[in-house]
Amino acid sequence: MKRKLLSSQDDNLLSLTSTDPEVESSVSEPSVVEFSPKISVAVDSKLSNLSDQKCSFTWPSAISLSRYFCSHPEVVSGKRILELGCGTGVPSIVALKLGAKKVILTDTETSFAARTIQLNDLISSENVKFLNYNWGSISPLLHDVGSIDLIIASDCFYESYQFELLIKTVAYLIKLNEGASFVFSYPLRDALKSLRWILKEYNLHGFLILKDQVESSEILLCCIRRLK
Repeated sequence: MKRKLLSSQDDNLLSLTSTDPEVESSVSEPSVVEFSPKISVAVDSKLSNLSDQKCSFTWPSAISLSRYFCSHPEVVSGKRILELGCGTGVPSIVALKLGAKKVILTDTETSFAARTIQLNDLISSENVKFLNYNWGSISPLLHDVGSIDLIIASDCFYESYQFELLIKTVAYLIKLNEGASFVFSYPLRDALKSLRWILKEYNLHGFLILKDQVESSEILLCCIRRLK
């Protein structure tokens, strides 16, 4: 199957669309996002056309988080990782290719991530699991996934009413998994100023790792850990 090559620096990276007639057929042409000479991820070109599905799009924050992992593979290598709001699952796939021990992809709809996993020939991997999960619910399923070293997310701080739901889930997972941390990326937004009060309520603290630029978006990469 023919694959379109893109760079993680490409200005048109996040549209992942094509006018090729093959893409308009029932079998879409995958686009390949290259993060480094050794790390690339194939993504279904058609997914970004589903405008009513936020989780079908590979957002700038997902690209930024994936870049960070490629620059710092020790963050994910050998780790058991759970991704919240995985969407197309690109950061988790990059983590797997960098040696992550296990990834659990969670979202309200995980079929988009499953498609990306399939395109990257990882669907049969015992190191990949999927979980349909809504933030804020203390589900027994969170116990069933096993031990977690790292929680990740990209652009999940979007609707302000969901901030506490997301942090509630993160706090619960960190409590279940001593020493775990939450590494995430998001575009700078004014509404995020309220996040510091939510972190305080859940006995967590956050800090900036770095700033990145993807297209016109300024992306912040941060880490949240439990206060000692």
